[in-house]
Amino acid sequence: MLFLFQNMKLIVHAQIKVENVQQKYLIMRHLANEVTKFGADAAMLVGESWMAPAEILKPYERPADSPLRKEVLTLLLVGKSGDPVDCMAIINRDGNGVSLGKTVISTAPAAFEFAPFYRAWGRRVPDSWIATSAAILSPAKE
Repeated sequence: MLFLFQNMKLIVHAQIKVENVQQKYLIMRHLANEVTKFGADAAMLVGESWMAPAEILKPYERPADSPLRKEVLTLLLVGKSGDPVDCMAIINRDGNGVSLGKTVISTAPAAFEFAPFYRAWGRRVPDSWIATSAAILSPAKE
């Protein structure tokens, strides 16, 4: 779910369904037009994802494809100003129900999917995002 805010008031919400990461980035580019159209100054994306320790992943394997993956609930908040905030909790499922693990909060995530929103706001993508991308891709260049 994507929520757009203006002056702390909810102005738009949308359910986003994607089949792959590429679709998510294309949809976010489209939704950046909504940011401009409605004058949104903050956005929040809530969803489910997969995670797995990087050291167990095979080259080019995504966490969703790992047999040791864990399901997580994510919340990512970005704004026209300030730093993004990323919250994540492991989803624990057993035969009787569902619960969430401890919430982990990061105040310096590389929120690449929101780069089109940053462009709509006239914000420069943080150098830390670019550095993170370079660090992730450097092994692939070897």
